[in-house]
Amino acid sequence: MSQALNINAIFSAFGNFSGHKVSKNKKRIYFSATVSNSMKAEISDALGFQVVDSLVRKGSCTLLWRAIANSWDLLRDNLAWSLGNKESVNFLQDVWIPSLGLSRNHLLHNVPDGFNISFDDFITTISNWDLVKLSMFFTQTAVLHIAGIQCPDFQDVSDSCFWKHDTKHTFWIKSAYAQLSTSP
Repeated sequence: MSQALNINAIFSAFGNFSGHKVSKNKKRIYFSATVSNSMKAEISDALGFQVVDSLVRKGSCTLLWRAIANSWDLLRDNLAWSLGNKESVNFLQDVWIPSLGLSRNHLLHNVPDGFNISFDDFITTISNWDLVKLSMFFTQTAVLHIAGIQCPDFQDVSDSCFWKHDTKHTFWIKSAYAQLSTSP
């Protein structure tokens, strides 16, 4: 919230120095799915910006960007992450065990809006998976999949993203087309 107040101060200083005003009613703000509705409302009210559900405004982008935006969820569903230092991967929102899919689909209970689950929540002080804690949140199948992979380490290499439908994990238009054409 303090950053929203800083942005307002910057807009005000800009107006004072330049003689121009920022038209806030023309500005829009996009939030990721992990931001709670109450936080979205608080920040957008402080800034005076309109909240939007998409980064793409209708009629304001090229056909290529519109096609990418319309296919983003499908594209994201076909990407997976190779865990390294766990800095780029979202525990619930990203596929990091391809054979399991999204870990959020294997939760035993609904996670409240704005509640964030991270890798660190399930790693012991000696850098092993906390299987008891994992069992409190996830199905037995998910726990077995998670236990079967090496626990991420902050000193490891960076996480890397890969295409699930190629044996070399390389994205090819041909394999994307094949995957998209067989998707419902």
